[in-house]
Order: sequence, then C-alpha cells, then structure tokens
Amino acid sequence: LSLSVVLALLGCPAQGTHVKPPETTGRLQAPIQAEAQDQRLKLTLVVASHDERQGKASLTIQNLSQAQVRVYIPLAEAFRYPMSWLAVRRGRDVWMPEPHPHGYVVTEADFRLLEPGASLTLEETFQVPRPASGKTAEGPLQVEWTLENKLERWKGGQMTLDGPTLGLFDGGPIPGIWVGSLTVSATVD
Repeated sequence: LSLSVVLALLGCPAQGTHVKPPETTGRLQAPIQAEAQDQRLKLTLVVASHDERQGKASLTIQNLSQAQVRVYIPLAEAFRYPMSWLAVRRGRDVWMPEPHPHGYVVTEADFRLLEPGASLTLEETFQVPRPASGKTAEGPLQVEWTLENKLERWKGGQMTLDGPTLGLFDGGPIPGIWVGSLTVSATVD
C-alpha cells in the first residue's frame, strides 16, 4: 500500500494536503493562532475552541526548504510523545497527554515525508488544567505544542517489551530527517 493509502486508512491527512482547523466552539470568539520556525520547518498552532473543561487545537507543520524533509511523528496519536506533544498551562496547573511508551512498532511510515512547501496537520483535544480543590484558576490559559527529534538513524534490533525494533532505512542515515526542537505557544484568555 502507498503511504497516502495507509495515512487515509489511519485517518491522517495525505502529504501536501491542508486540513481546516477544528470548528470554533466554546468560549473563543475566533481561533487563536501562533507560529514558530527554523530554517526547514514552520509550525502553526491554532487553538480553535475551549471551555472550562477541554479544548481543540491543531498544529500545521510546513516544509520551508527547497528539499524533501522527513518529520518523525508516529501515525498513532497515543504514541507521539516525546516527538510531538501538547501542554496546557494555567498558573501552576499543567495538563499533558499521558505518554504510551509500549505497544507500538515504529515503521518508515512514521517518518512523514514533506515535499518542498508541503504541510501536514495534526489535531488534538486537550483538557483544561483544573486547580486543586477549593482554589480558583490563576492567569491566562497557555497552550504549547512542541515538535522534537534527535534521531538521525534507526538501526533496529533493540529489545523492547513489544519485541525487537525493526531496522529502518537499511539502518543508515534517515534521508532528509529533520533534527531539532521547535515549540509554538499561544495565550488563549
């Protein structure tokens, strides 16, 4: 199966496509948007809605370079941390999705290939941090999305609870892999 077919079956947008941010509902009058970039990638965070309990956000990753760029983001959302994660803060209270370190086998499809100028959009529902019992929420809601990768090759053969890892890209350097860390944040209220 082609990567586009696999992505479609998993509910992920095809490479080079743009997905509209989630519909605006809740307390926001209009979506809040913020951007961050390095020489190869631009991140656009859109917080489309939130109420006192939860909200919706999307992250668009765009290839700014003139060459193909691979971004390591597992297809299964539950297994994206620590490559891609959303954190929501209000004062000292923080919400982050729980990491799932086991139960997923990484394949070459998890290294998303972006053509020059192409983009990929991820969506996530977040929980608004709740203050400790009897306390009131302090300060504005801060939504941050971080994209990070330190891997330049995936040799395989590492034993995990799920069995040995697969050797990817023939165990050599991953073609066009983006290495770095970018965080984009938006103050919502």
